[in-house]
Amino acid sequence: MEGLKRSLLLEILTGLGHDELQRLKDGLGEVQLKEGQERVPSERLQDASPARLVDLLISFYGEHEGAEVTADALRAMGQGALAERLMETPQADNDLIDTEECTLQISNKKSDNDLPTRIRASACEMPIILSTEDSGHCLPPPIDVSASEMMSTTDSYKDSVRQEDGAGVGSNTGQRRKLMCQLCQTEEDIFEEVKPEIVPGSKRYQHTYRVHFSRTGSYRCSETALGFEVRASVAIEYKWESWKQHLNPHQLQGWDVAGPLFSIQVEPAGAIAAIHLPHVVCLKGGEVDISLMYVAHIVNGELTLEKPTRVKPFYAVLENPSFSCLGLIFRYLFKHIPVHSKVLLYHAAMSAPTTLHVYVIPCDDSLEKAVEEHEEKHNAVLLNKPPQMDEALYVDRNYSVASSPNTEILPKKLKFCYPSQEKWQPFIEVYTRDMEMGIKLHITEVSSTEILWETTVRVEDVQRARSPPEEQADLHFIDKQRKQLIQRVTGMDALLDNLYGLLLDEEQYQRIRAEATNQEKMRRHTQGTHTRSSSA
Repeated sequence: MEGLKRSLLLEILTGLGHDELQRLKDGLGEVQLKEGQERVPSERLQDASPARLVDLLISFYGEHEGAEVTADALRAMGQGALAERLMETPQADNDLIDTEECTLQISNKKSDNDLPTRIRASACEMPIILSTEDSGHCLPPPIDVSASEMMSTTDSYKDSVRQEDGAGVGSNTGQRRKLMCQLCQTEEDIFEEVKPEIVPGSKRYQHTYRVHFSRTGSYRCSETALGFEVRASVAIEYKWESWKQHLNPHQLQGWDVAGPLFSIQVEPAGAIAAIHLPHVVCLKGGEVDISLMYVAHIVNGELTLEKPTRVKPFYAVLENPSFSCLGLIFRYLFKHIPVHSKVLLYHAAMSAPTTLHVYVIPCDDSLEKAVEEHEEKHNAVLLNKPPQMDEALYVDRNYSVASSPNTEILPKKLKFCYPSQEKWQPFIEVYTRDMEMGIKLHITEVSSTEILWETTVRVEDVQRARSPPEEQADLHFIDKQRKQLIQRVTGMDALLDNLYGLLLDEEQYQRIRAEATNQEKMRRHTQGTHTRSSSA
């Protein structure tokens, strides 16, 4: 079902008149949010187009919950019919469990040997019988389904959870990157996203990517954001390169790096009608003269320049290209270019009580991979916080992180730069002895009080990030389906007997068994799942 809510949400918002859309934006600022959700800043909503508004909602809340928040705002403005339409699911029965998020594929029930882990912190082998004793509803007959079957047969649900939460196994930048800017208009991307074959390099930013297209079309690489307009069958091999390894400082004097550098090989070369090279320049962030952007061709250390055919908000297009090392550079005259940037927030392991690393980097996937690899090597984890900045940043300007009074911050400021992947990526360290009340963070330019990015880090954010990916998906499932599980479960004693000694010790087992009803036992068990996960 992934993408269906997005499409429906965009359709509904596009159909609103100007005044109705404005009322909706105002209403989004007043909707009651769930615990842990962060409200989209009102200033980011006001000038957003319907497409931009959809991106913001999904970025902050995820696809399904973004639709729920919008539906609440629609109801508040008297658009109940639109709200109900938005919350409809394509499948007929949604009483038992939301079928958009979780399809119980009972007919494809796996055998014991097929399940890699039969019993986990939120799963067991004993059947849970969902009862039909629910006044006011006609439910289908009871279904015998074990909790572990429920979890193991919801792979698509778990994938969507990982995409929303940034908790997937492996690359975070391999997922479709969010090209968001308050100023630059996001054009409709007609490119078909493709996942390339990956040939591992010694570093993640040194991987080689391969694709083969047997038909004409427009394609975008899910790992690097490179775009190809293909006119005939073609094989392409490409990888990121280092600007500083191919050009000396003298050659780059007077130029700003405007995007990643790629080594690209194509066979046959004439099969590519155009290539779309990603850039980081915020075209609306200042007085940007796009005529100063060039495609750099580098062969054996020699630099030649070519004008791109077109410059779009996030890409420069070069038609009928020749291939070598290709990248975008920008001639600066009196000041550096405004740069689309992002914040990566890591929790450093084994740093008691809590140490955070705050990275502020250009929106270059190769840099993100370099940071990701370095931090994961030291057992740090990326926290799920919105990465986008409210404004473009400028190379060589100083930026600082401010925080709650109970924190130590070093260094006090950071000079923004476009570093090479192979070099140490600079960051600001935030240290605290007390996480109980959470840590508030915000970033400003040293010479200004305007907040460019802000968030709050809570204990739960760290606990969730450090949970195994499978457990994160399971806990997310329990959070969303807690009410249905508690109301309709029967046979809890048999379930608890099966968990005893594996997930429950004697004290936990007896405490849950002491509850009077199946519902209270399940409530106690699901609460304990989070406690056991956090302390594991």
